[in-house]
Amino acid sequence: MTKYFSLLLDLLNISDTEKERLDWIAEIIAHHTDKKLIIHHRLGFLFHQWREYLHDRLSLEDFLVTGDISSQQPILYDDTLSASIDLKETDLKLNIIQDWLEPDSMLLIDELRFFALSKSEQELLQSRSSEMRVIMLIC
Repeated sequence: MTKYFSLLLDLLNISDTEKERLDWIAEIIAHHTDKKLIIHHRLGFLFHQWREYLHDRLSLEDFLVTGDISSQQPILYDDTLSASIDLKETDLKLNIIQDWLEPDSMLLIDELRFFALSKSEQELLQSRSSEMRVIMLIC
């Protein structure tokens, strides 16, 4: 189901180790297209474009040029936070993430962002996600 996502990762020269984890996340997203996807990941633009493709809002050709200089698609969206940018520009707080949670959604969070939280904040985020039936994807 994720062969085109894997192809895009190959085109972007993503390492095999990282590719395996990203493919796993893409597969889960593909099986839950009815859920809202909340993205806090450094490669969030790839998953945003993947969702657009899965919902037939982006052609295969446009999807496969994601991240390429010839692509007309943006790599940063107003509703998507980049973990690397946010860590540099803002004080990382749990409420930033929690405010974005919605019931029955999916939260894709960069492991850098997740592990920057204290142990108690990690546990609070996990319990809040569980209460709201949010699928947490940490990669």
